[in-house]
Amino acid sequence: MSLATLKARVAALQAGSQTPAPPSDPVVLTSVLNAALAGKVTADPNGQVRTDRYAAASITGGKFADPRRSQFLAALEATGAGRIATCRDAVPSDVGSAINIAWNGAALVTASGPLAQHVKTTLSLTDAQLAAIIADALTRPE
Repeated sequence: MSLATLKARVAALQAGSQTPAPPSDPVVLTSVLNAALAGKVTADPNGQVRTDRYAAASITGGKFADPRRSQFLAALEATGAGRIATCRDAVPSDVGSAINIAWNGAALVTASGPLAQHVKTTLSLTDAQLAAIIADALTRPE
């Protein structure tokens, strides 16, 4: 689906003149509509529409502007052995906790997100130290 087609579909949905696409559509229309309204719809170099599943993340030059969880944790451990274990042990056991959810399932890590803030608080990091870890994470292989 091209960006122009998506924009036309979103406009039609907003106007109430079109019903949602059938399930065979490659994107879930309600997600696309929400993403479009939030400005999270982009076109890749081939002109195909991409929606940003990770609301806080942005894509630049074909790469995520925020590191993947694995990259972040690798960079964190590089700052001192045992840091991942320390943070893991401080994760609340409540599976509904934002920290627990982020620790176990975050795809991308943003400085203001629950995973990074948990690490910052648990290890008493400064904003500059957290920023350095995130910057290092972006240099690591995905």
